Amino acid sequence: MLPAYPPIPEGTRGGGVWIGEILIDAHGRVSKVWTIRQVRLTPAVPLLNKAITDAVVKWEFAPAAVDNVPVPVCRTVSVNVNLKAIRAGQ
Repeated sequence: MLPAYPPIPEGTRGGGVWIGEILIDAHGRVSKVWTIRQVRLTPAVPLLNKAITDAVVKWEFAPAAVDNVPVPVCRTVSVNVNLKAIRAGQ
């Protein structure tokens, strides 16, 4: 699922990669998100990192299993942020 990005003011520079840790429950749903590295923009757009976190928590995965028993698992994930694509609505 793509984040519902906030408006990005003209002249904003930056972008990069948001990195987070997620806890995936035994059903494959994201139950917790921890931000490891935020996207840094100049000027800052604090709602951008919140939009990414809000999208990541909606992701779904195939459940992990040990001996065919579903178990929770923690994973590192990343989201590439391209300001040109965001402004184009992609």
